[in-house]
Amino acid sequence: MSEEQTAGKSRKKIISVLLLLLVIAGIGIWFFLGRDGFRFDSAAEDGTLDGMSEAQIQEMLDKKLSESMLAISINSSPVFKDGKSKGTLRIENAPNNRYNMKVRITMDSDEREIYHSDAIKPAQVIKEDYLDEELKKGTYPCTATFEAYDTKTNEKAGEASAKLKIKVKE
Repeated sequence: MSEEQTAGKSRKKIISVLLLLLVIAGIGIWFFLGRDGFRFDSAAEDGTLDGMSEAQIQEMLDKKLSESMLAISINSSPVFKDGKSKGTLRIENAPNNRYNMKVRITMDSDEREIYHSDAIKPAQVIKEDYLDEELKKGTYPCTATFEAYDTKTNEKAGEASAKLKIKVKE
């Protein structure tokens, strides 16, 4: 066997070994990182927080959840005798809310604002009110947006929306 043949076989072996190592490395990376990138934290351990029972942890989570929730209530089909009269809006800031609320009603067709309220405290209602814009006879698909404001700082804390259909009779 000549030196060239020996050198050629050595190169083939080295290339084969390198390709095999590359494939093994690729499989290892795929295995450890996961196909979808979802991995568990290595610092996580089984158990609960020291000094807290499951009931205490659940109570803490429930409190955080209730603090962040907004309860909204509005008549989904308010009726107005005509475009100049009061209608049955029935807006409520529920007693269990932790926020003052402002309500805006916009037309779904062009996002024109046709009603807005000033702030409403928890446990207050607006049973009837006038629209800010006079509408002609008809039914109007609209969206009511409740904006929640912190009762101490008056900073906006979030918002929630509801669909409604305003009916003007005459």
